[in-house]
Amino acid sequence: MTRLADCARPDSTPSRLFADAVDRFLFGKAGFDPALAGKLVQQLKTWNGLGQEIATELSAQMPALKEGVPVAQTLAEVSLVGQEAVQVILSGRAADDNWVRARAPVLLRAGEAGAAAVELPLLAPLKLLVAGAAEQKKRTTLAADAWREYLCGIAFPPPGAHPE
Repeated sequence: MTRLADCARPDSTPSRLFADAVDRFLFGKAGFDPALAGKLVQQLKTWNGLGQEIATELSAQMPALKEGVPVAQTLAEVSLVGQEAVQVILSGRAADDNWVRARAPVLLRAGEAGAAAVELPLLAPLKLLVAGAAEQKKRTTLAADAWREYLCGIAFPPPGAHPE
């Protein structure tokens, strides 16, 4: 095992727990829970810090990590987008189109395979958070199942579908 992809865990517990927490935050019956939002933001801050540390300090000290710098930078970037999305949701106001247009390319780039051939499992829940931030006004007009279906349709459009 000499490459980053050889050493990376295919599915980490923190990523699974994060995805579950995003699901409860967006689709919970009690509405958007500020305490749960705080936990999401804390995890995103941790990932942001790790991404920055790997991209700058650790990769300079350990040449084997150099191939992981793009992934680490992406981790830092998408973690910031996620933090912003949680804050927008808590504000109670839908994100404006400019905010969404500025963040969407970050998530799209993150989904592309990097040189290290490592995927970030937190991308799917982050896409849901951004969709939730952009469309939260619809939550009050849709039943729970319809809200979930609506957000999933935005976050994960079928292949070949064009965003509006």
